[in-house]
Amino acid sequence: MKLQVKDRPNTYIVLSAKTYTLGRDKANDLVLDAGGISDFHAEVVREGDNIIIIDLLSASGTYVNGQRISGRHQLQAWDEVRLGEVELELNDPSVSRRSRWRLEIRHPDGCVTWHNLHGVAVLGRDADCDIVLDHELISRRHLELQAASNHVQLKDLNSANGTVLNGRQVSEGLAYSGDEITLEPFAAAIVGADTTQSELASAMDRTQLKAEEGDTSVFADGPHTEIVGESFRVAYLVDITDQSADQRHVLVNGEYTLGRQSSCDIVLADSSISKTHAALRVQAGQWFIEDLDSSNGVLVNGLLVKRSQLSQGDRIKLGRAELIFGFETRSRSQSS
Repeated sequence: MKLQVKDRPNTYIVLSAKTYTLGRDKANDLVLDAGGISDFHAEVVREGDNIIIIDLLSASGTYVNGQRISGRHQLQAWDEVRLGEVELELNDPSVSRRSRWRLEIRHPDGCVTWHNLHGVAVLGRDADCDIVLDHELISRRHLELQAASNHVQLKDLNSANGTVLNGRQVSEGLAYSGDEITLEPFAAAIVGADTTQSELASAMDRTQLKAEEGDTSVFADGPHTEIVGESFRVAYLVDITDQSADQRHVLVNGEYTLGRQSSCDIVLADSSISKTHAALRVQAGQWFIEDLDSSNGVLVNGLLVKRSQLSQGDRIKLGRAELIFGFETRSRSQSS
Protein backbone atom coordinates (compact mmCIF):
# COMPACT_ATOMS: atom_id res chain seq x y z
CA MET A 1 0.00 0.00 0.00
CA LYS A 2 1.32 3.44 -0.89
CA LEU A 3 0.33 7.09 -0.81
CA GLN A 4 1.05 8.44 -4.28
CA VAL A 5 0.98 11.90 -5.86
CA LYS A 6 -1.72 11.54 -8.55
CA ASP A 7 0.01 13.31 -11.43
CA ARG A 8 3.51 12.02 -10.56
CA PRO A 9 3.43 8.21 -10.47
CA ASN A 10 7.05 8.01 -9.32
CA THR A 11 6.45 10.22 -6.26
CA TYR A 12 5.05 8.18 -3.37
CA ILE A 13 5.72 6.66 0.04
CA VAL A 14 5.25 2.95 0.79
CA LEU A 15 3.25 2.65 4.00
CA SER A 16 4.86 0.10 6.32
CA ALA A 17 4.86 0.03 10.12
CA LYS A 18 6.03 3.60 10.79
CA THR A 19 5.00 7.24 10.84
CA TYR A 20 5.48 9.57 7.86
CA THR A 21 5.34 13.33 7.64
CA LEU A 22 4.38 15.31 4.55
CA GLY A 23 5.20 18.94 3.85
CA ARG A 24 7.44 21.54 2.25
CA ASP A 25 10.43 21.18 4.63
CA LYS A 26 13.18 18.85 3.39
CA ALA A 27 13.10 16.98 6.71
CA ASN A 28 9.73 15.39 5.74
CA ASP A 29 9.49 11.81 4.51
CA LEU A 30 7.52 13.07 1.48
CA VAL A 31 8.61 16.56 0.42
CA LEU A 32 5.87 18.50 -1.38
CA ASP A 33 7.20 21.81 -2.68
CA ALA A 34 3.98 23.36 -4.01
CA GLY A 35 1.53 26.17 -3.30
CA GLY A 36 -0.51 25.91 -0.10
CA ILE A 37 1.81 23.36 1.54
CA SER A 38 2.95 24.09 5.11
CA ASP A 39 6.47 23.18 6.25
CA PHE A 40 5.08 20.21 8.19
CA HIS A 41 1.58 19.81 6.77
CA ALA A 42 0.29 16.34 7.71
CA GLU A 43 1.28 13.04 9.26
CA VAL A 44 0.37 9.53 8.10
CA VAL A 45 0.46 6.68 10.62
CA ARG A 46 0.00 2.96 10.06
CA GLU A 47 -1.71 1.22 12.98
CA GLY A 48 -2.01 -2.48 12.09
CA ASP A 49 -4.21 -2.57 8.98
CA ASN A 50 -5.44 0.99 9.50
CA ILE A 51 -3.98 4.05 7.81
CA ILE A 52 -4.53 7.29 9.74
CA ILE A 53 -3.89 10.81 8.45
CA ILE A 54 -3.50 13.74 10.85
CA ASP A 55 -3.46 17.41 9.87
CA LEU A 56 -0.57 19.18 11.65
CA LEU A 57 -2.41 22.50 12.05
CA SER A 58 -1.54 23.41 8.45
CA ALA A 59 -2.51 26.83 7.09
CA SER A 60 -4.60 25.57 4.14
CA GLY A 61 -5.88 22.34 5.71
CA THR A 62 -5.97 18.67 4.75
CA TYR A 63 -8.83 17.32 2.63
CA VAL A 64 -10.00 13.72 2.17
CA ASN A 65 -12.39 13.15 -0.75
CA GLY A 66 -13.10 16.87 -0.83
CA GLN A 67 -13.91 17.26 2.87
CA ARG A 68 -11.61 19.13 5.24
CA ILE A 69 -10.57 16.97 8.18
CA SER A 70 -9.70 17.85 11.74
CA GLY A 71 -7.76 15.61 14.10
CA ARG A 72 -7.28 11.98 13.10
CA HIS A 73 -8.99 10.55 10.02
CA GLN A 74 -8.89 6.90 8.91
CA LEU A 75 -8.19 6.46 5.20
CA GLN A 76 -9.75 3.81 2.96
CA ALA A 77 -8.24 2.27 -0.17
CA TRP A 78 -8.31 4.71 -3.12
CA ASP A 79 -9.24 7.70 -0.96
CA GLU A 80 -8.03 10.97 -2.46
CA VAL A 81 -6.10 13.40 -0.26
CA ARG A 82 -5.42 17.06 -1.05
CA LEU A 83 -2.74 19.16 0.62
CA GLY A 84 -2.64 22.65 -0.84
CA GLU A 85 -2.20 22.25 -4.61
CA VAL A 86 -1.12 18.59 -4.38
CA GLU A 87 -3.51 15.66 -4.82
CA LEU A 88 -2.56 12.20 -3.57
CA GLU A 89 -4.25 8.80 -3.69
CA LEU A 90 -4.08 5.86 -1.27
CA ASN A 91 -3.12 3.10 -3.70
CA ASP A 92 -3.98 -0.44 -2.54
CA PRO A 93 -3.61 -3.06 -5.32
CA SER A 94 -5.37 -5.66 -3.16
CA VAL A 95 -8.65 -3.69 -3.30
CA SER A 96 -10.58 -3.04 -6.50
CA ARG A 97 -10.59 0.60 -7.53
CA ARG A 98 -13.87 2.35 -6.82
CA SER A 99 -16.40 3.48 -9.36
CA ARG A 100 -15.16 6.03 -11.86
CA TRP A 101 -18.03 8.33 -10.92
CA ARG A 102 -17.90 11.30 -8.59
CA LEU A 103 -20.18 14.17 -7.67
CA GLU A 104 -18.91 17.78 -7.65
CA ILE A 105 -21.15 19.92 -5.42
CA ARG A 106 -21.17 23.71 -5.37
CA HIS A 107 -22.46 24.94 -1.99
CA PRO A 108 -24.47 28.14 -1.41
CA ASP A 109 -21.33 29.89 -0.06
CA GLY A 110 -19.47 29.14 -3.32
CA CYS A 111 -17.18 26.39 -2.05
CA VAL A 112 -16.98 23.11 -3.99
CA THR A 113 -16.72 19.63 -2.51
CA TRP A 114 -16.48 16.32 -4.37
CA HIS A 115 -17.53 12.82 -3.45
CA ASN A 116 -16.68 9.46 -5.00
CA LEU A 117 -19.79 7.52 -6.04
CA HIS A 118 -19.75 3.75 -5.66
CA GLY A 119 -22.80 1.65 -4.97
CA VAL A 120 -25.71 3.59 -3.46
CA ALA A 121 -25.35 7.04 -1.86
CA VAL A 122 -28.11 9.05 -0.15
CA LEU A 123 -28.00 12.85 -0.11
CA GLY A 124 -29.92 14.82 2.49
CA ARG A 125 -29.97 16.99 5.59
CA ASP A 126 -29.90 14.06 8.04
CA ALA A 127 -26.51 13.40 9.63
CA ASP A 128 -26.82 9.70 8.75
CA CYS A 129 -26.87 10.41 4.98
CA ASP A 130 -23.84 9.44 2.92
CA ILE A 131 -23.55 13.02 1.63
CA VAL A 132 -24.86 15.60 4.10
CA LEU A 133 -26.30 18.85 2.70
CA ASP A 134 -27.05 20.92 5.77
CA HIS A 135 -29.71 23.41 4.63
CA GLU A 136 -33.36 23.92 5.55
CA LEU A 137 -34.49 23.53 1.90
CA ILE A 138 -33.00 20.04 1.71
CA SER A 139 -35.13 17.13 2.95
CA ARG A 140 -33.74 14.80 5.58
CA ARG A 141 -33.37 12.09 2.93
CA HIS A 142 -33.60 13.95 -0.35
CA LEU A 143 -32.00 11.98 -3.20
CA GLU A 144 -30.55 8.54 -3.88
CA LEU A 145 -27.75 8.01 -6.39
CA GLN A 146 -26.69 4.58 -7.63
CA ALA A 147 -23.52 4.26 -9.70
CA ALA A 148 -23.63 1.71 -12.55
CA SER A 149 -21.08 0.86 -15.23
CA ASN A 150 -21.98 3.63 -17.68
CA HIS A 151 -24.47 5.88 -15.86
CA VAL A 152 -25.64 7.08 -12.46
CA GLN A 153 -29.27 6.41 -11.59
CA LEU A 154 -31.18 9.08 -9.63
CA LYS A 155 -34.21 8.57 -7.41
CA ASP A 156 -35.87 11.47 -5.62
CA LEU A 157 -36.91 10.28 -2.14
CA ASN A 158 -40.21 12.20 -2.07
CA SER A 159 -38.33 15.36 -1.14
CA ALA A 160 -40.21 18.55 -0.33
CA ASN A 161 -38.50 20.75 -2.95
CA GLY A 162 -37.68 18.18 -5.61
CA THR A 163 -34.68 17.19 -7.73
CA VAL A 164 -33.77 18.83 -11.04
CA LEU A 165 -31.72 16.98 -13.68
CA ASN A 166 -30.47 19.03 -16.62
CA GLY A 167 -33.03 21.73 -15.92
CA ARG A 168 -36.07 19.45 -15.52
CA GLN A 169 -37.66 18.20 -12.32
CA VAL A 170 -37.55 14.40 -12.08
CA SER A 171 -38.61 11.63 -9.75
CA GLU A 172 -36.19 9.17 -11.40
CA GLY A 173 -33.61 9.48 -14.12
CA LEU A 174 -30.24 8.49 -15.56
CA ALA A 175 -27.26 10.84 -15.50
CA TYR A 176 -24.06 10.72 -17.53
CA SER A 177 -20.74 12.52 -17.24
CA GLY A 178 -21.28 16.27 -17.49
CA ASP A 179 -24.96 16.13 -16.53
CA GLU A 180 -26.22 18.59 -13.93
CA ILE A 181 -28.26 18.10 -10.77
CA THR A 182 -29.85 20.92 -8.77
CA LEU A 183 -31.07 20.51 -5.19
CA GLU A 184 -31.79 24.12 -4.37
CA PRO A 185 -29.65 25.87 -3.21
CA PHE A 186 -26.95 23.31 -4.11
CA ALA A 187 -25.73 22.68 -7.66
CA ALA A 188 -23.83 19.55 -8.69
CA ALA A 189 -22.17 17.94 -11.70
CA ILE A 190 -21.83 14.23 -12.45
CA VAL A 191 -18.22 13.58 -13.39
CA GLY A 192 -16.64 10.49 -14.93
CA ALA A 193 -12.95 9.63 -14.72
CA ASP A 194 -12.51 10.58 -18.37
CA THR A 195 -13.86 14.11 -17.84
CA THR A 196 -11.18 16.80 -18.18
CA GLN A 197 -10.87 19.65 -15.70
CA SER A 198 -12.00 22.15 -18.35
CA GLU A 199 -15.10 20.05 -19.07
CA LEU A 200 -15.75 19.83 -15.33
CA ALA A 201 -15.43 23.61 -14.91
CA SER A 202 -17.83 24.11 -17.82
CA ALA A 203 -20.35 21.71 -16.29
CA MET A 204 -20.14 23.44 -12.91
CA ASP A 205 -20.50 26.87 -14.52
CA ARG A 206 -23.65 25.75 -16.36
CA THR A 207 -25.04 24.25 -13.16
CA GLN A 208 -24.42 27.43 -11.18
CA LEU A 209 -26.06 29.51 -13.93
CA LYS A 210 -29.21 27.39 -13.82
CA ALA A 211 -29.36 27.48 -10.03
CA GLU A 212 -29.15 31.26 -9.96
CA GLU A 213 -30.91 32.37 -13.13
CA GLY A 214 -33.33 29.57 -13.93
CA ASP A 215 -33.64 27.51 -17.10
CA THR A 216 -33.67 29.78 -20.15
CA SER A 217 -33.79 26.95 -22.70
CA VAL A 218 -35.33 27.27 -26.15
CA PHE A 219 -35.97 24.56 -28.68
CA ALA A 220 -33.64 24.38 -31.64
CA ASP A 221 -34.79 24.00 -35.21
CA GLY A 222 -33.91 20.28 -35.15
CA PRO A 223 -36.47 17.86 -33.70
CA HIS A 224 -34.29 16.23 -31.08
CA THR A 225 -32.15 18.94 -29.49
CA GLU A 226 -32.74 21.63 -26.90
CA ILE A 227 -30.30 24.55 -26.70
CA VAL A 228 -29.31 25.83 -23.23
CA GLY A 229 -26.66 28.57 -23.36
CA GLU A 230 -23.48 27.06 -24.83
CA SER A 231 -24.79 23.48 -24.62
CA PHE A 232 -27.65 21.42 -26.02
CA ARG A 233 -29.53 18.32 -24.98
CA VAL A 234 -30.02 15.20 -27.03
CA ALA A 235 -32.70 12.65 -26.14
CA TYR A 236 -31.74 9.06 -25.39
CA LEU A 237 -33.41 5.77 -24.54
CA VAL A 238 -31.70 3.20 -22.31
CA ASP A 239 -32.72 -0.46 -22.24
CA ILE A 240 -32.21 -1.56 -18.62
CA THR A 241 -33.91 -4.96 -18.93
CA ASP A 242 -30.51 -6.58 -18.35
CA GLN A 243 -28.76 -4.32 -15.83
CA SER A 244 -25.37 -5.89 -16.56
CA ALA A 245 -25.52 -4.94 -20.25
CA ASP A 246 -27.81 -1.96 -20.68
CA GLN A 247 -28.05 -0.51 -24.18
CA ARG A 248 -28.22 3.21 -24.83
CA HIS A 249 -29.78 4.68 -27.99
CA VAL A 250 -29.17 8.36 -28.79
CA LEU A 251 -32.24 9.72 -30.56
CA VAL A 252 -30.92 11.86 -33.40
CA ASN A 253 -33.91 11.47 -35.73
CA GLY A 254 -37.52 12.60 -35.34
CA GLU A 255 -39.16 9.15 -35.35
CA TYR A 256 -38.27 5.62 -34.24
CA THR A 257 -40.09 2.28 -34.24
CA LEU A 258 -39.55 -0.22 -31.44
CA GLY A 259 -40.31 -3.90 -31.74
CA ARG A 260 -39.17 -7.48 -32.19
CA GLN A 261 -38.90 -7.26 -35.99
CA SER A 262 -35.38 -6.72 -37.36
CA SER A 263 -36.58 -3.82 -39.54
CA CYS A 264 -37.46 -1.73 -36.45
CA ASP A 265 -35.16 1.17 -35.59
CA ILE A 266 -34.73 -0.17 -32.04
CA VAL A 267 -34.96 -3.96 -31.90
CA LEU A 268 -36.14 -5.57 -28.63
CA ALA A 269 -35.62 -9.29 -29.08
CA ASP A 270 -38.13 -10.78 -26.65
CA SER A 271 -41.24 -12.87 -27.26
CA SER A 272 -43.33 -10.48 -25.13
CA ILE A 273 -42.65 -7.70 -27.66
CA SER A 274 -44.84 -7.30 -30.75
CA LYS A 275 -43.18 -7.16 -34.17
CA THR A 276 -43.80 -3.41 -34.30
CA HIS A 277 -44.72 -2.57 -30.75
CA ALA A 278 -44.42 1.23 -30.34
CA ALA A 279 -43.18 4.43 -31.94
CA LEU A 280 -41.24 7.41 -30.61
CA ARG A 281 -42.04 10.72 -32.32
CA VAL A 282 -41.24 14.40 -31.90
CA GLN A 283 -43.98 17.00 -32.06
CA ALA A 284 -43.32 20.71 -31.45
CA GLY A 285 -40.04 19.85 -29.75
CA GLN A 286 -41.60 17.29 -27.37
CA TRP A 287 -41.07 13.53 -27.47
CA PHE A 288 -44.09 11.18 -27.42
CA ILE A 289 -44.42 7.41 -27.31
CA GLU A 290 -47.35 5.72 -29.09
CA ASP A 291 -48.63 2.15 -28.85
CA LEU A 292 -48.86 0.55 -32.31
CA ASP A 293 -51.69 -1.85 -31.36
CA SER A 294 -49.26 -4.14 -29.54
CA SER A 295 -50.37 -7.31 -27.75
CA ASN A 296 -49.01 -6.38 -24.31
CA GLY A 297 -49.35 -2.60 -24.41
CA VAL A 298 -47.13 0.33 -23.42
CA LEU A 299 -46.71 1.45 -19.83
CA VAL A 300 -45.18 4.79 -18.82
CA ASN A 301 -44.31 5.05 -15.12
CA GLY A 302 -46.64 2.11 -14.46
CA LEU A 303 -49.66 3.50 -16.34
CA LEU A 304 -51.01 1.87 -19.51
CA VAL A 305 -51.05 4.47 -22.29
CA LYS A 306 -52.00 4.73 -25.95
CA ARG A 307 -49.95 7.89 -26.45
CA SER A 308 -47.95 9.78 -23.86
CA GLN A 309 -45.54 12.73 -23.73
CA LEU A 310 -42.15 11.78 -22.28
CA SER A 311 -40.08 13.63 -19.70
CA GLN A 312 -36.63 13.17 -18.18
CA GLY A 313 -36.39 9.89 -16.27
CA ASP A 314 -39.70 8.39 -17.48
CA ARG A 315 -39.71 4.60 -17.16
CA ILE A 316 -41.24 2.70 -20.10
CA LYS A 317 -42.31 -0.95 -20.17
CA LEU A 318 -42.97 -2.85 -23.39
CA GLY A 319 -43.79 -6.43 -22.47
CA ARG A 320 -40.85 -7.62 -20.37
CA ALA A 321 -38.54 -4.90 -21.70
CA GLU A 322 -37.88 -1.91 -19.45
CA LEU A 323 -36.44 1.35 -20.74
CA ILE A 324 -35.69 4.82 -19.39
CA PHE A 325 -36.07 8.01 -21.43
CA GLY A 326 -33.93 11.07 -20.81
CA PHE A 327 -31.65 13.80 -22.16
CA GLU A 328 -27.88 14.15 -22.20
CA THR A 329 -26.05 17.48 -22.34
CA ARG A 330 -23.45 18.19 -25.00
CA SER A 331 -21.36 21.24 -25.80
CA ARG A 332 -21.84 22.99 -29.13
CA SER A 333 -18.31 21.94 -30.12
CA GLN A 334 -19.43 18.29 -29.98
CA SER A 335 -22.09 18.94 -32.63
CA SER A 336 -19.70 20.33 -35.21
